[in-house]
Amino acid sequence: MKRKTAYGIFIAAFFILCLIPSAGMLLFGESEAAANEILSPRPVIFQEDGSFNQNFTDDLTSYIADRFAFRQEFITAYAKIQAALFKESSSGDVVLGKDGWLFYQDTVDDYLHHNALSGRQIQGIARTLSMMQQYAEERGVRFVFTVAPNKNSLYPEYMPDVGDVFSGEKNLDMLEDVLDDYGIRYADLREAFEDQPVLYYREDSHWNSRGAALGLACITEQLDAEAYPWFDEPYRMEENHKGDLYEMLYPAGKELEENAVFDRKFGFSYLDSRTGEAMNADYYSEDAPADDSIRIDTFREGAAGSLLMFRDSFGNALYPFMADTFENATFSRLMPYRMDWLDGGTYDNLVVEIVERNLKNLALQAPVMPAPIVSLNGDVTDGGDASASAEISVSGDLAGYCMVSGIYDPAGIDEDTGIYISFEGNGSGAAAVYEAFPVGNGTSRQQTDACFTAYIPEEVLNESEFSVILSKNGTLCRVSCEQIRK
Repeated sequence: MKRKTAYGIFIAAFFILCLIPSAGMLLFGESEAAANEILSPRPVIFQEDGSFNQNFTDDLTSYIADRFAFRQEFITAYAKIQAALFKESSSGDVVLGKDGWLFYQDTVDDYLHHNALSGRQIQGIARTLSMMQQYAEERGVRFVFTVAPNKNSLYPEYMPDVGDVFSGEKNLDMLEDVLDDYGIRYADLREAFEDQPVLYYREDSHWNSRGAALGLACITEQLDAEAYPWFDEPYRMEENHKGDLYEMLYPAGKELEENAVFDRKFGFSYLDSRTGEAMNADYYSEDAPADDSIRIDTFREGAAGSLLMFRDSFGNALYPFMADTFENATFSRLMPYRMDWLDGGTYDNLVVEIVERNLKNLALQAPVMPAPIVSLNGDVTDGGDASASAEISVSGDLAGYCMVSGIYDPAGIDEDTGIYISFEGNGSGAAAVYEAFPVGNGTSRQQTDACFTAYIPEEVLNESEFSVILSKNGTLCRVSCEQIRK
């Protein structure tokens, strides 16, 4: 009898435990997303066209699996057991480092020099940055490019054994090797950080406040802009930051990490990005935009100059320092980069900031701006068997322009080739040569290193056929180009 009673209690306890997650949704509500987690949408029985959703049960299962009660607590408990007993991370996005350090899994390839960009892609990125700089300077705008180093690039001593390091150079090394060749104004943050104490969070993938302050000093030095010396400003340490990697691994965890809090306060205010009107909110206001907002516009009374900054998540901590430096500033997380925003004459400084692990994105998507008209030096020969193909579509970003995006056969074509779209002036159109970006347009068709993108006036494309000019052994050659209008 005692054994039967024990079995009954065990079975009842088992079923109660099984019911806690689902029944708990009714009593305690649904679990929310942790960190940058994307949850399954609410399932629907009938689709928009009125038909029955045949995947309803699968959708419902996914929905409940993402939101059952105490989900984050269960995930956190499991992750802590995995880390304590087996020294393993339960999250595919997080690497357990030494001495409690956490690293982002997406940076491991860079750390090991794996999946490096090709020489053609490195040259394409550098030439693209050069074209962006030229476009800015022609409009009286000073241009600076900078790369936020991966955490494990600066602090490799805290990385665990994740594999063998390849002998080749990593992407940032290869890119820095050619930036001078193209005359690109570059703020070298890696060099600046190597001479400093730790300026990144232990449980986050980003720099801390003092790291952002040092970033400001390096960038404004290249801009020849006067900035307050925040990095030397008195500060105190407070436990006020929950790391993004910590939250990915332990979504219900409560641990906070120390960050520097400066004695000096930011003095800028926010503008409505749609109207340009003051929002009556400063950095410390509850109405302040989220740090990761797609666009943030600011005003600093008494400051000088204006800034457009293309940034990523490293700009979350950096942008307040930049906003406090310039009278007017716009911070954009849009990709592709909207270089056409410079045409209004609003800005006199442009900063392009990107994290090291995302350098490959510069090879995948060209910025938005009209292709420059150029004059070619030297004769153009026949390209022989070389060929290219291009798709032409009306641009949704530049009114009156079409996007010409194509690929070419790289056999025999120089890695550092310029790519030119030549209109011969047949019909009523005038002869002209436009330089294309030697990078992709963000589509799967252009996941190759031999690609190009250009924004050409629609009227030019409607009046003339074009060919593509590339460089072979340092000599310009014209290749046939199959053209498809979409």
